Amino acid sequence: MSRFPGPFGATLPDTAQISKQIHETVEPNKSMLNTSDSVRSTRTEEGRILLDVCHGQMFCLNVVGSRILELIELGWDEARIAEEISHVYATTIEVARTDVHDFIDALRRHSILQANGPGDSF
Repeated sequence: MSRFPGPFGATLPDTAQISKQIHETVEPNKSMLNTSDSVRSTRTEEGRILLDVCHGQMFCLNVVGSRILELIELGWDEARIAEEISHVYATTIEVARTDVHDFIDALRRHSILQANGPGDSF
């Protein structure tokens, strides 16, 4: 397993292993948020770049923001995402909960996220 330093001085496991763990734990058929159909995305070493083609806006996400969005797209709820961020980036759960909530709220305000299903898991 390769390791590289992350924000807050934490080290992150190889992304292939993380992806495998994520795909094994996703709850299918759960109502969730997802990226809007008008958003195009590309990953970079620094995170992710989003382009909203309907509104003509571009957003740059750092590694943590990119990870949060990835987990949202995989169907994780806000509480579970906060636990993961707290663990991976060695921060308190209180800080992670606040930051994850505020980030998701900002994505919604900018129409990056939309409901995917009959309800909203956040």
